[in-house]
Amino acid sequence: MKIRDSINILNAQIWLMRTIIGRPISEYGLNTVLATLEDKNNQDAEVTQCKNCGLIASSLLYESGCKNCGCHDINQEVKNIV
Repeated sequence: MKIRDSINILNAQIWLMRTIIGRPISEYGLNTVLATLEDKNNQDAEVTQCKNCGLIASSLLYESGCKNCGCHDINQEVKNIV
């Protein structure tokens, strides 16, 4: 799924301070989601989901693992959830 297709999910994570599976979002995780939304030049980039905490953010920001929980196990094929 592209970033532009996941805007509602990203906003929900910010408003609820929870990931899509209900885990709390840390300050670093929140900053990652905000950076994903603010990056207007890469709206065609794919989103990635952490298999541990469920955080959904830009795949460009997962180079060193999940910014929320530190897990390196990620799902690169995020399906349309909403």
